[in-house]
Amino acid sequence: MACGGLKPFICQRWGMGESCWGGAGGNWPRQNERVDVSVVRQVDALHCGPACAEMLLRKRGILHVDQQAIGSVCGVPVWPTSLAQTMQQLASASGQWTGGWAVGTGLTPQAVFEILCATGAWAAMLWTPGERIGHMVVVDGLEQTGAVCVRDPWPPGTTYTMSRRDFLDYWTEQAIFWRA
Repeated sequence: MACGGLKPFICQRWGMGESCWGGAGGNWPRQNERVDVSVVRQVDALHCGPACAEMLLRKRGILHVDQQAIGSVCGVPVWPTSLAQTMQQLASASGQWTGGWAVGTGLTPQAVFEILCATGAWAAMLWTPGERIGHMVVVDGLEQTGAVCVRDPWPPGTTYTMSRRDFLDYWTEQAIFWRA
């Protein structure tokens, strides 16, 4: 079955309607969404943070730590601060994983977003208004058009883009990033 036919099949099977992708409760606007086998799929509804942590660690060449190990140390659901501490504990390297509120330094969310994109891949907590829990995704930077490149661990594991404005509207201003 081609990817174009896979989405309606999965969404119908799970009874979630056509717009079921884009994360657990993540009903934010997204473009060009497609299944990507390189995206670590979260093992259950609450492991988005540990799945994102696994993707960030892999990006740094750390392949021996998986989301189950991460989740067993920090618990789920997880806040960015404790997830970054767990990543540091399980995969120490020259540098530091930092997590928590990224804004509050006197900079605008837009300015902080630009700085985070310059650090390489980072994790962001997104939140759909009215939902009881947020959803963590990996941000891989910006396309030349300015669109935000996202890896989403919600099954089946997808990549997509969001406009910068839409991303900033749904971003909770919480992040996990690498400081060299």
